Amino acid sequence: MSDSKPTNEQIAEQVWEALKLHKLENTPYEWIIEGWIPKGELSMYTGQFASLKTYLEFLWTKAICTGTPFADRWEAEQHNVLILDRQSGKATLTLRRNAVGLNDEQNVVVIGLHTNPGSLDMDLDDKVLGEICRKYRPAIFVDSLVDYIPNGRSEQDPSTMREVMRQFTKLIISGAVAVVVLHHKAKDDSSSYRGTTAIPAATAVSASLSKKVMKDYTRLDVKQFKGRDSVERKISLKFVFRGEPVQNVTCTVLEVSEGETASLEDRVKKALEENPGANANSIVRAVGGRRERILKILASLREESGTIN
Repeated sequence: MSDSKPTNEQIAEQVWEALKLHKLENTPYEWIIEGWIPKGELSMYTGQFASLKTYLEFLWTKAICTGTPFADRWEAEQHNVLILDRQSGKATLTLRRNAVGLNDEQNVVVIGLHTNPGSLDMDLDDKVLGEICRKYRPAIFVDSLVDYIPNGRSEQDPSTMREVMRQFTKLIISGAVAVVVLHHKAKDDSSSYRGTTAIPAATAVSASLSKKVMKDYTRLDVKQFKGRDSVERKISLKFVFRGEPVQNVTCTVLEVSEGETASLEDRVKKALEENPGANANSIVRAVGGRRERILKILASLREESGTIN
């Protein structure tokens, strides 16, 4: 029996046959938070300084770690959460934690400088960080992109930023369910993001944030500039802050763009209207989404009407 290695020609034939497009298994789009954070991919949200990026991150964190809808509308899968933060001190982190109601959650971890001696920090290629991704499969938030660019390198340099973005993607390959990067907009708002086009090119979803302080609340306008389809997505959120310093913050929906996916409860109600007499399993199939959440909504509606089998 020959022990000779396959030739490059033979390897090329095997690769060509194995990787044909038609052999790829159909894979539906999935979301960690519906419409906001794609599962298994990298996304980015940008804004000026003090544009509520971090409060948005903490509200997403609460939705994910508890498996409850974000802003009482968008469904969230329940996962561990890892925050990589080289900007916030411990006082700021605990203030935001308390304001969004994360005091008792056990599945959220923060790694960063925390501006205090002795805090644990890790580079993106740290093997322990990779092992954390493999073992705990967290959704990862990065606050912010500029703090993970190597010293002496620029966000304007395409080769530097391609490598940084690849490091984020490698965290997903290691086991993270998603990575969300917070970044800054150009100072004069001339661009939705700062730096080279290699930054958004590496993402599945990118959107910019604009804050406007109103009389009784703060309005946050979210405009998607890169997504999984060509539809331009615009959403406005209402933030209400209570206390000084902030003791509580709530986030609800002000406006959504035409064609925006309805809430899961509204979709369940529509499926019931279109399929009178259908049982729970039929409604789950008609709606699509997380079975346990749909069943919970059906149970609530059953209590109200008693018409669902």
